[in-house]
Amino acid sequence: MTNHHDDNGLESTRPLTRRERRGLERLGEAQAQRQAAQKRAAEALAAEKRAAEARAAEQRAEARRRAAERRAAERRVAELRAEQQRQAAEHRAAEEARLRAQRAEAERVEEARRLEAARAEAAHLEAERREAERLAAERLAAQRRAAQEARRLEAERADEARAEAARADEARAEALRARAPRAAHRLPGSPAAAHRLPETRSSEAGPGKLRGFPGGSSDRVAPEAPPAVGGQRALGAALNRSRPRGHAALILVCLAVAAIIILPLALSIVNGKSPASTAMASPAATMLPADTPLDQAMSVSGRVGARPVVKLKAPLSAPSSLIKDTLITGEGRALQPGDAALLSIATFSGTDGKNTTTPGADSEGNEHTGRRLVSVSVDQASLNELTDIVKGTTEGTRLVLRGPVVVDGATSTEITVIDVLPTLASGTAVAPVAGMPAVIPGDSGGVTLSLAGLPAPTRSTAAVLIQGAGEQVHSDSRIIARVQAISWTDGSVITNDYGAKVLPVAVDLSNAKTYAGLRNHLVDVPVGSRVVLALPADQARGDRPVAVVVDILAIEDPKTDASGAGPGATPTIGSDPEISSPAPAATAGN
Repeated sequence: MTNHHDDNGLESTRPLTRRERRGLERLGEAQAQRQAAQKRAAEALAAEKRAAEARAAEQRAEARRRAAERRAAERRVAELRAEQQRQAAEHRAAEEARLRAQRAEAERVEEARRLEAARAEAAHLEAERREAERLAAERLAAQRRAAQEARRLEAERADEARAEAARADEARAEALRARAPRAAHRLPGSPAAAHRLPETRSSEAGPGKLRGFPGGSSDRVAPEAPPAVGGQRALGAALNRSRPRGHAALILVCLAVAAIIILPLALSIVNGKSPASTAMASPAATMLPADTPLDQAMSVSGRVGARPVVKLKAPLSAPSSLIKDTLITGEGRALQPGDAALLSIATFSGTDGKNTTTPGADSEGNEHTGRRLVSVSVDQASLNELTDIVKGTTEGTRLVLRGPVVVDGATSTEITVIDVLPTLASGTAVAPVAGMPAVIPGDSGGVTLSLAGLPAPTRSTAAVLIQGAGEQVHSDSRIIARVQAISWTDGSVITNDYGAKVLPVAVDLSNAKTYAGLRNHLVDVPVGSRVVLALPADQARGDRPVAVVVDILAIEDPKTDASGAGPGATPTIGSDPEISSPAPAATAGN
């Protein structure tokens, strides 16, 4: 039974029929099914929502992971760049410290050399002064001896004259005594006697009375002067006067000695030349021995790498073997067998110091200056006997060799001046410029160009990394250099002439085939500099932009002949002919 409402709104308590019960049951089942379907749908929706949320969470986690990885990569790149910058800064600081130390050492050595030169000059001047004093003292002593000899000779002549006069007086007195008895026998009034005696007195007595004549005081007869000899005769003849006597003769002899001895000494002192240097400069001066110390035999002027000038202090005799002197000791690397070397060589005559370097001449007959610039390898094939001389020598050194040479069938001395030039830039380090390729020094003289993500250049630019102090490059110069060029497109090396055993190359700035960027930016750069360049395609080969680093080592003299390379002396040539060509090489044994 169940309660239900009837049509009148009153609650009824009659029992349900079977149909009603089945309807109510079906109605409950349908409602339960709807509720179950709703529940399943809600559960499916919740599951789908949870899956979507899980997928979103996974996506967010993946994004966070990727962002973390990207930040880590950026951090690693930044750390790598910072490390590279730190290493570059440390290397620059170390290089600057090394260069400062080298400059300080060079200044110390130069100051010591100047002091040594000043002491040597002072010692030389003191020796000249003492030599001049000694020669003056000797000449003064010679003058005194000459004066004493003149006085002695004059005294001897006076004694001889007095003795001769005394003998003459005795002879006259004897003659008068012999005549006196004969005159006494004549008559006092005899005209002949009266006339003869006064005649005899007037003719024989002279200006004084006769010594020993009876009854009178005897005055001396004037002595006969000695004959003129030596300097007196020459002086009298030159002055066209009669021969002087007595003190006048002595005075004139002293004046003659002074004119002959003291006057040349005074003139040499006034002119600033010592008697020793005057004697050395005279045509009759003897030749110096071949092994005379270098500073006493000659002076060699001019900076290392420039044309030297030799001034001999006297001709040198021919040596029996080669003599080697180190005039300047360089501060660069020591040359080892197989290393590349850049030499400036000049030869001079040991007779007059004239430059005898074999000249090169063009078609018009114009000769280049007196030195040869050669790029060689330190081995027997390139240098022959010079290998042992150059081996172990430091770059920046000047050597002076003296050896025998046969000229016109006669053996004489040949002087050879060899400058061992640096094979890397050797100036003052300059701070790098932002936006330019980095140049990283490597081992054994090598370098590495790094673009480090720099954009390709649209215009040519250059920056000096090491500032040299040598001669400036001109637009028509042919320079000896080390060159490295890399492609900006893929970083491949186009040419590389760096390395201790790699020979430098020649770059002709007057050649239209040379990179236009090099021809434009290297003008006025001094020797010893390192320059880095960023060149667009139109300033390089025309097909791609390039980065170039150049070390300017030397400038060839005008009209230099680059031919004559001996066996093994052919230098390495850059792989890009538009940059470099062979540097001049040495003939074997030159």
